[in-house]
Amino acid sequence: MTRWACVQCTLENGLDSSNCAACGLSKDQSRPTIPQRPPRNVSNSWDCYSCSYRNEGRLTCEMCDAPKLGSRPQTSVTIKATSSSSETSPSSNGGGWNCMKCKVINNDVTVLDCHQCQQKRSMWNCPQCTLENPIGRAKCEACAARNPTRPKPPSVAASNAAKAKSPDTNEVEEPFSPRVKSDFMEHLRTVDEQKANETFRRIIEFCRSNRSNFVDDGFPPTEKSIGRFPDDEFAQVPNRARPKNLLWVRPAEIYTKDGRRWRWSVFNNPSPTDIEQGVLGNCWFLSALAVIAERPDLLEHIVLTKHYYAEGVYQIRLCVDGAWQIITVDDHFPCYQNHTMAFTVGRRNQLWVPLIEKALAKVFGSYATLRAGRSVEGLALLTGAPCEFVSLERDSETTNDETYDHDMVWVKLLSAREATFLMGCSCGAGRRQLPESAYEKVGLLSRHAYSLLDVKEVNGARLVRLRNPWGQFVWKGAWSDKSELWTPELRRVLMPDGPQSGVFWMPFEEFCYFFDSVDICKVRRVVGWKELRLPGVLPPHWLDSHSQVTRLIVNEPTEVSLTLFQEGSRRENTDQLDLMILVVREGFAPKSVGEFVLKSKRTVAAFVGTKDTFLPAGSYLVVSCSFNHWGTSHVPKSVLAVHSSKSVVAENIHAPPTVLADALIALVLKEGRMHSALPGCVPRYISHGIGGLLLVMDNLMEDACVQIQVDCSQSKNVVSTRGSMVMADTIPPMHRQIVVILSHFEPSQSYFVMHRITHRVTGHAGLRDWAPAGVDKNANHDPPLNEFVHGLHSPRPLFI
Repeated sequence: MTRWACVQCTLENGLDSSNCAACGLSKDQSRPTIPQRPPRNVSNSWDCYSCSYRNEGRLTCEMCDAPKLGSRPQTSVTIKATSSSSETSPSSNGGGWNCMKCKVINNDVTVLDCHQCQQKRSMWNCPQCTLENPIGRAKCEACAARNPTRPKPPSVAASNAAKAKSPDTNEVEEPFSPRVKSDFMEHLRTVDEQKANETFRRIIEFCRSNRSNFVDDGFPPTEKSIGRFPDDEFAQVPNRARPKNLLWVRPAEIYTKDGRRWRWSVFNNPSPTDIEQGVLGNCWFLSALAVIAERPDLLEHIVLTKHYYAEGVYQIRLCVDGAWQIITVDDHFPCYQNHTMAFTVGRRNQLWVPLIEKALAKVFGSYATLRAGRSVEGLALLTGAPCEFVSLERDSETTNDETYDHDMVWVKLLSAREATFLMGCSCGAGRRQLPESAYEKVGLLSRHAYSLLDVKEVNGARLVRLRNPWGQFVWKGAWSDKSELWTPELRRVLMPDGPQSGVFWMPFEEFCYFFDSVDICKVRRVVGWKELRLPGVLPPHWLDSHSQVTRLIVNEPTEVSLTLFQEGSRRENTDQLDLMILVVREGFAPKSVGEFVLKSKRTVAAFVGTKDTFLPAGSYLVVSCSFNHWGTSHVPKSVLAVHSSKSVVAENIHAPPTVLADALIALVLKEGRMHSALPGCVPRYISHGIGGLLLVMDNLMEDACVQIQVDCSQSKNVVSTRGSMVMADTIPPMHRQIVVILSHFEPSQSYFVMHRITHRVTGHAGLRDWAPAGVDKNANHDPPLNEFVHGLHSPRPLFI
């Protein structure tokens, strides 16, 4: 005994006391508080796995009633996990888990059974927030991180298929992608070329062993491969060029302007003047191809088959929708009845021009899909490099933009030329209202694409050098070939090889007046830049099953450029989406939004890109988003391309549905403009460079609600994420809300945004008299925030 307790007053007394110090009761009339443990029987003693108490000769713990291991079948054991004794505690095992039976540390957090004693786990520790969760829970109860003991789903399609098979399942596994490390662009190209060479060798061997020429079943010589032209364009197409009247002919039977003076070849000292456009309206692509032809080293990496083969098999490497592809084609080309080529021709009987055009037609389904576009799209297809769009127009999107400052544009063009970047430009395809005759008068073509070859400042005159891929229709104004402004010395400096077909100089001021945009393709001559390409999706809403972002890990400071591509944007029956990239630092909590870093413009296009940006070492979240298809069931695929001067790592991860809202709020806080408002109310908005409108309302008051009405009904050619152009919301104290996002809808037409807001301070929740007829007066939002928009539009705490 160590102490004894008085049975009358319960006071505990020392063993040397014969009477209770409080009431005087004799020690002999009392009993000990804790029984003295008998001498240890080594064979029968055991330590409880739950509370660690040492028991002697019992089948259950004397303290906590946990059974003695081995006394009954292991399947009936119930393990009580506590914060002080946990099988999953990462603090004690560096990220593994402790077996509660044998105390062995298991390093693999994905296994369920102890490798020593095969004891099954009952709990798992969240790798993000460290909360302990029951082993049967698929996601962490606190942060929704995935249970590491469950296998990762292989793909989005597999995840959706599993969900479809089990409609009653409450837990849905989200798609993840493995980490991708950027690699040298030269190495990636070499690997592709090696794989292509093996495929080419097999096809050639098959053709020769069977004494037959190659016929591409994937793009057969049929009317379907030529494609369907809209009815309004048929009137402009000569009858002989209509699909049903065209023949598919191989080079040996084709007649060209150059006749038999030149043997058929793939390359014969290629130059931009080798490109001759046919009846297909694809000058956007040919202009880009003419720019590429200025760099034969780039051209050779596109056409992988360098020599003419009688078997008619050729391979082309293109960056389609942001992903590199090797396209194998045959040498059947659409021709008129007289066996002359209907589409693009390569002068001096060169095949590199029609082969690249055919490969592109194969990728997009037909030649007809190649009509209309911008040279920047062609440059991205041919090079895979990041591209930048520079506007030369003043309009609702560029009034306050730095790109409208002609001095800034001039500096940008000089810098691009100094870096030997490729450039193209568009004439008469913007919003500037000039008649066709105004272009024709000065020798230009409206709605036409040109190559921008050079930028010079001579004797105070700013000049640009352009190429018309048609080889004719050149500038007739100041500094044209026949201009009196030329001196013999300037001609030697600016035209050392004399006049060239389709090439001309013109003043920069006139260039900015007649041309609407410049496209810069950042193909670098510097060796060592790296790239990675990560597939993803552009969901029509941000539910748990679709809220996916890209984590970008930068281990050392690097220059980086990001580009987001929509897959299949040029294919038939595919609507182009408004695309935008948001980059934020990852917060202190995993998958949370920290400091805003940069964004791309939001525009309806095949792709968008960020400017070249210097990123310090750290972890970043890249949010790829689109809004003009919200509310539909369409989930288009995308590709995120990352170019960097140093190696980076990227992975697609699941994130809370509110990450999109938090990233947009971070953008508004940094770049938004404020409306005048009542004290404690801060409405912020962005309507420039965002392809529509982003409106956020802050309630800074601690004891009152803010109610806001927004009317966007006067806007044109936009769609709303709220499904309505008129809305009303109640914002609780110390909260903010993304009220609405408007998005440009039809890209072939301009859009117009007007929003009118009314707001008030109230001491109650519920819209009350602001609720429309038929809507509950106690409702806080109209339209209501259903599950598809809740993550984007629900009020967010001001301080998280």
